[in-house]
Amino acid sequence: MPRLLNLDGRGELTAAHVRLVARALGKSERTVWRWLAAAREDHRLARVESSHFTVTAEVRRLLALWGGNASRVHAELVQRAAEDPDAPAVPSLSTLHRAIRRDLTRGERAGLKSGEAARRAHDVENSRLRASA
Repeated sequence: MPRLLNLDGRGELTAAHVRLVARALGKSERTVWRWLAAAREDHRLARVESSHFTVTAEVRRLLALWGGNASRVHAELVQRAAEDPDAPAVPSLSTLHRAIRRDLTRGERAGLKSGEAARRAHDVENSRLRASA
């Protein structure tokens, strides 16, 4: 990006330069042009990392309390936020679902919903013993 900006500053940047960078990075030319526009505007050369919601210990506790029901957990978080203005921001329901799928294993999710036996069904340990029984 610094080289493209240097060419741009001298007035020598062409579409061929952008095309070459796009091919080298496996991105579209439009993406490279957007990166250039952002670099010109914000004077930043690197991507800004977006923070994403993660499942906290409190969310895990609420999932256990509500039997793995993400909708009820979300409703509880919304209620808490309404009662306490200092409470952290509540993610959307789809963000909560995405975080649960990403941060909890299938076994953990099954255990929250259906109990310890369901969690153990997803456990790799002793899987040979279960298969032979």
